[in-house]
Amino acid sequence: MSTFGSLNIAYTGLVAARRGLDVTGANIVNAGSETYTRQRVTATALDPLARTGLLPTGTALPQGVDAETIVRLSDSLRDARVGDANGALGTATRQAQALGALEALVAEPGDDGLGAALDAFWTGWQDVANQPGEAAPVAVLLSRAQAVVDRLGGMRTGAEAEWSDARSALEGVVRTANTDAASLADLNERIRTGSAAGANVGTLLDERDRLAGQLAGLIGGTVRHRGDGMVDVVVDGDAIVMGTTARALSVSGAAALDSAAGSPVALEWSHRPGIPLSMSRGEAAGLLSALAPTGALASFATALDAVASDLAAAVNTAHAAGATPDGSTGLAFFAIAAGAPPARGLSILATGVDQVATGAVGAGAADGSVADAISQLGSAPGGPDDAWSTLVADLGAQSRSALDRLERTTATAVMAVDAQRSQAGVSLDEENIALIGYQQSYQAAARVLTTIDEMLDVLINRTGVVGR
Repeated sequence: MSTFGSLNIAYTGLVAARRGLDVTGANIVNAGSETYTRQRVTATALDPLARTGLLPTGTALPQGVDAETIVRLSDSLRDARVGDANGALGTATRQAQALGALEALVAEPGDDGLGAALDAFWTGWQDVANQPGEAAPVAVLLSRAQAVVDRLGGMRTGAEAEWSDARSALEGVVRTANTDAASLADLNERIRTGSAAGANVGTLLDERDRLAGQLAGLIGGTVRHRGDGMVDVVVDGDAIVMGTTARALSVSGAAALDSAAGSPVALEWSHRPGIPLSMSRGEAAGLLSALAPTGALASFATALDAVASDLAAAVNTAHAAGATPDGSTGLAFFAIAAGAPPARGLSILATGVDQVATGAVGAGAADGSVADAISQLGSAPGGPDDAWSTLVADLGAQSRSALDRLERTTATAVMAVDAQRSQAGVSLDEENIALIGYQQSYQAAARVLTTIDEMLDVLINRTGVVGR
């Protein structure tokens, strides 16, 4: 090997060590980043020069080291598991939030719940039965009846508001997903261009993986890696991101809870309206399940309307069969506004003692048998109280199940991220060892370079000087 060939070997060693120091330093600087994937320099020996001549002999020595390739120490399988876990976590989170909001509306058990209001209402009828024809017990009864009406109407209005909030949240999720998809398509283009130019695109790849994981959490997208560093994201069999092209999603369907049965909320492609997507994972899937005509919010509103209807029917039937102290009969106590949901349209027709039936027809003003019978409706099997208790129990069971599912999916997501970071995360101990190794390699290459330089100095400047 020529002397100048040795200089080249030493020089490439310096360059390789310096590149290793730069990459290791970048790893150390980003040790605290949750989205950074550690990198390594891949060093390979340069091919020796081809030997020429009629009779080439001897061993051809390498020409140094090539350290141009930088690899990210990621694992596509672990990345895919994180995406799947994020999608399941997004679904469970939104479902648990919807049921938690309903539990807050119900406020059971507690003094502010409908159960307490119904107990006070039935007790009010008992007081009227004990003092038929008296104004004071009737005034208390009507006040307690109004509390029941207000509680039912407030919960129905609250359910409608929660439904509207969930739909707005779905639109927000879709807007974010569309923005992320457009950004990911742009990143794909930059990654392809940078890779073709030989640039280090590690930071772009980290951002690509972050956006792809975020899309998985939002809409349950499945990430498919391409051979050129780009990725596709597929939703329900169609790509929302395909290379450098992004497609947009949109929300369709009812804008209010009471219209959801006739026009269910759905997601569809903006370029292909009218064909809903089927989603099983992601925040969008969780919101869609809560917004569905058979979902948690609509089912709660339907059950609440049934409680209101049952209450009005049971009380009105008994009340209409009795007589007021002045002998009036066939009067209804409650009314439900036409065209309104029963829970929100419920109102009280009676306004005073002369409109509240207390006794049996013909039994006289002192009879309180009808008021007593109405007071017993609260404990009757299959009565309004039973319907309310069943609704509360079902809601509690669903909420508990949703919280358990959220806890499991959270644990799964944490384990998936931990497994991913164990492969892609930066270990300061490992990087410090690598840093020392590259420093020593740099010093060794520099020493070789210095030695060859000194040798050349002797050969060029001192040859023939000795002995003069």
